[in-house]
Amino acid sequence: MSLRSAFRGPEASLDEQIESYSVERVPDDRRWPIPAISLVLLGNATAMFFFSFGAQQTFLVGWPKMLIPISDSSSAQSSSARSRCG
Repeated sequence: MSLRSAFRGPEASLDEQIESYSVERVPDDRRWPIPAISLVLLGNATAMFFFSFGAQQTFLVGWPKMLIPISDSSSAQSSSARSRCG
């Protein structure tokens, strides 16, 4: 097994994926390799981390206070642009 194929899932048509009522063991060429499953789980964990991090920041700081740095930086940029122009 090559390194690239270890991280790729099996290729199957949509018809094979939709209704598969297996009554026997899935063939080896149709199984997902362990490294490919690990990458999918790592991606899911990363997405959940960023959702929970944003939720935690919103809970701790409060969403109106989270907007203060955004408004301060935009007002600072506009005032520096005004001072350069005039």
